[in-house]
Amino acid sequence: MKGIDSILGRIGLVRKSAIGPLPGDRVIYKSLRELMATQGSVLSKPYKESIWVYAAINAIASNVSKKIEEGPIYELFQNPNPLMSQRQLFEATMIFLGLKGEAIWITERENITQLPKEIWTFDPSRFTPAQNKEGQVTGWLYDNGTGKDPVPFATHEILFFRYFNPYDDIRGR
Repeated sequence: MKGIDSILGRIGLVRKSAIGPLPGDRVIYKSLRELMATQGSVLSKPYKESIWVYAAINAIASNVSKKIEEGPIYELFQNPNPLMSQRQLFEATMIFLGLKGEAIWITERENITQLPKEIWTFDPSRFTPAQNKEGQVTGWLYDNGTGKDPVPFATHEILFFRYFNPYDDIRGR
């Protein structure tokens, strides 16, 4: 190592380890949330409060494309439910994925093989997986905001999207 220090010294450079870490080095490795916390400004609603978060998530959500151009699935996605267009459904799904790491579709159907009549999406943080003794998901419970009487959904009624989470086998957040 002395040889390299000698060469660096001759050309006017100093090894970084010789001068220690620079103050800005730690900032590079911090997440946005950690950085904002150290500066005393944590965003409680990043999609609403940060133009950069909004722009990044919207760019991803707006570029979700479809390949199906006809048939019953195409018709379903043209009008997924009475209150949302196809674009709104996909944008909401991608926004929930971007902000929460997961998204949930509620599908109106009798069983897993049936094509849904409608597809709805709601805030995934309101859902809790129902599990059996072995830890397998047997359904989902939706908190309707009252704090009591959660609405149960069978596994065939829920499509669950998530980003991989190494700390949780079920949830994506």
